[in-house]
Amino acid sequence: MPESTIDQLRGLLRRQVQAAEKDAIHSGGQVSADQVEALGRLARLVEIHQSNQPPRVRRRWPAALLFLATLLIVSVLLFAHVGETEIELDLKVSGVSLVSPRLQTLAAARGAILARDNALATLLRDREPDGPMRRGFDIGMGVCEGHTAWGPGKQKILDSLSNPEQRGFLVAKDFSLDRNNNTDFAKRGAAIADRDPVVANARATEPPGLYWLGFDIATGIFGDPALGAQGNTAAGPGSLGIRDKLSPEAQRGFNDSMRLHLGRNYRK
Repeated sequence: MPESTIDQLRGLLRRQVQAAEKDAIHSGGQVSADQVEALGRLARLVEIHQSNQPPRVRRRWPAALLFLATLLIVSVLLFAHVGETEIELDLKVSGVSLVSPRLQTLAAARGAILARDNALATLLRDREPDGPMRRGFDIGMGVCEGHTAWGPGKQKILDSLSNPEQRGFLVAKDFSLDRNNNTDFAKRGAAIADRDPVVANARATEPPGLYWLGFDIATGIFGDPALGAQGNTAAGPGSLGIRDKLSPEAQRGFNDSMRLHLGRNYRK
């Protein structure tokens, strides 16, 4: 195959991966199985051709391109929905197996970045001992990015981990799902705690963790409207429904925060 032809294939692969990423973003994470399969076949074709090149004409940079393409394809599978399903650990794309260790590594790398971008997530991550538990936390953060519900794909990833990794994963899962379902209230509540020492001191009765997240969510709902809270003056089906969907530790924080704010008079 002429070199110009393989260059065209590499360019085509790059463009199709970029198009798949855009489709995933614009469609809310929906990517067709046919599209992923086509990407896998094209990547495999380029790989086969490259492996058959004589050493004297083989270049080193295409290997980096293939690695990037594989990384992008797996990223689409990790952070987007393929049709109606979630990630399958035994997924095979045109004979190229995407095995769980690679998915775990990619998820852990992404999760570590996500944790650094959120102050409370950073504190939670630092509480996990360095090693398997922290790696499990990172994997959980990466897998649950942008998700608001548990599902069979996440369960399979959890089942693939060691016991210490599972413990860290579950902490990250609870944090991610609780926060992703209540991002606005959590942000408002954390900002209020930074400005109101009474709120900050009440929250600090427990160490940073899911308790704080639940506390912040309730602060965003029941806190001082002058500081950015919604300002609810009583518990109702809506706010209690939010609480009941939180993890147990976050529910405790929510309840304590709700009692604090409903006992204060913000309507002066």
